[in-house]
Amino acid sequence: MPKHRKNPFRAGSLKVEILLHLIFCFFAAALVFGLLALVFSHIIMPWSETRFLEKGAQRAVREFQEFVTAGGIDSGDSEAIETWDGASGQYLILPVGELHRGRTTGPETVSGGRSRSKPELARHFAAVTFADGEARVMILHTGVFALRNLGLIISLILSFLVFILLFYIPIKRRINYIVEVDRGVSLMESGGLNHRVPVKGRDELGHLAESINAMAGTIGERIAAEERAAAANRELVGELSHDIRTPLTVILGFIPLLKKNGDLPDEHREYLGIMESKAEAMRQRTEELLDYATLSSGQQQPEMTDLDPRALLDQFAAELACLGDLRRSGSLPEGLKLRGDSRLLSRVFDNLLANLRNHADLSEPVELTVTYEDGRLALEVTNVLKPRPSAGGKSLGLKISAFIMELHGGRVETVTETGRFRTRVVFPVVEG
Repeated sequence: MPKHRKNPFRAGSLKVEILLHLIFCFFAAALVFGLLALVFSHIIMPWSETRFLEKGAQRAVREFQEFVTAGGIDSGDSEAIETWDGASGQYLILPVGELHRGRTTGPETVSGGRSRSKPELARHFAAVTFADGEARVMILHTGVFALRNLGLIISLILSFLVFILLFYIPIKRRINYIVEVDRGVSLMESGGLNHRVPVKGRDELGHLAESINAMAGTIGERIAAEERAAAANRELVGELSHDIRTPLTVILGFIPLLKKNGDLPDEHREYLGIMESKAEAMRQRTEELLDYATLSSGQQQPEMTDLDPRALLDQFAAELACLGDLRRSGSLPEGLKLRGDSRLLSRVFDNLLANLRNHADLSEPVELTVTYEDGRLALEVTNVLKPRPSAGGKSLGLKISAFIMELHGGRVETVTETGRFRTRVVFPVVEG
């Protein structure tokens, strides 16, 4: 039966915690916005009206009266009234109706039928004599409206900053914990499988830390088991190699003595030759098996020295020429250096030669192609395969060669085509 999926919004989960904190931050920011709006409406706006209107309204009315008198403007001539830009252009005066005789002509403040506690609705009125009679005008200051808008913007910005700050503090702790988990994973990746990530909380991040620790423990146990198995295999290979080489040494020692018997029939002498070649091949395979186990276990590390790749190439080409017809192409520039272990690299060339002896049709030409490009030296050997290859597999020798080249930062590539076999060996070299 399928497993029931756990509810992601369980108590204490990371999603629920983040959601609740977002709600808290939203209401806290809304509360801050409301408080700031009250401060602006009950403290800053009344002060601004006193500063901008009551102190400057009389001067604005006088300038407007002079403008109306000089221009002979009627109270209904809105186009002419709109051209007035006195009082530094900060005041706006609008006719609102005719005044009765006996009303005050000084500026007055009314609340437009609403409470004076709302200064954004307060208006200042005065009497102005137009060409067609005295009329009532309303005086507005543009700075009051600009200040009100500025107050709203400041309130929104401060509320947003409060929201970000309240949300950032707990999230920063989570981010620091994620960074700590990532640092622990990096230590495990570099080989420190004994390191454990601290488990903080019972949410998804805590569960992730527990899973990482469990995974590290499992991987460490498997690696330890593999190392024990590899050590046991190396010990077994060493013992088997020793047990096999001992009788082979005896066999290879007695066969030449038997061949010295002059009364030995030619047929028996031929059998002894076959026995000797097979025993020698078995001895060689045993040594290769032991070498592969030693190299793969890391017990034998290469001793790197500066080598001349041209000398190595010439020596290998000379040994190839001894096998049969060699067709060589390509050359190397002077001044190249190869950093490597001469003994191990000689083993690579010996394996290539042994592979040719066992599997190549030496009646056909062997092609050796040399190329150098982008700091890489490539040797490519192409040969025609025998119809019936000699006994002895080529895979173990090539595996040893490939492993040696990996230790030198190179590689071995093999391609089998129709009746042909191509081996490509790549070395990293440097100039100078």
